[in-house]
Amino acid sequence: MNQHHTVAACMTSKVLSLQLTDMPQVALHLFRNYPIDYIPVLHGRRLVGIVERRHFVRMYAEHYRSTLAAFVSIDFVKLEAGDALAVAQEIFATGLFPFIPVVDKLDRLVGAITPEYQAHAVAAAGPFLQALRA
Repeated sequence: MNQHHTVAACMTSKVLSLQLTDMPQVALHLFRNYPIDYIPVLHGRRLVGIVERRHFVRMYAEHYRSTLAAFVSIDFVKLEAGDALAVAQEIFATGLFPFIPVVDKLDRLVGAITPEYQAHAVAAAGPFLQALRA
C-alpha cells in the first residue's frame, strides 16, 4: 500500500500520554495546561485506555484520591500506522470517535489522528490524497 494512503501520513507522533500508575492530578495538570480533550493511557509502553476531558471533569471531585484507573475508558478505537486512511475516515464519519490513538503491532502508542490532522495532511499532500476524501 502506498505510504501516502495510510494513517501514518496523517497522524501526529507528538502525543501527550499518561501512565496507568499516575495520579489523577497529573491528568488535571495536562487538561488545564494543554488544549486537549483526550489523553491516551499507557501501561509501560502499551496503550490500555483513554481519559476524556468531559468524563474526567465530571468525576474528578468524587475520585480525586483514586488512581487514574477510575477515569480510564477502555471503550475506544485504535488504528495501526499502516492501516488505510480510508478506515480512519470511516470512523470519523460516524462522529463517535474524534480522537484515534495509533499503535504499532505490539499496541505501543506511536501517534494519534484526529479529523483536523487528517484534513491538514490531505490538503498539504496534494491531489492524490484529496481523492480519498470523496
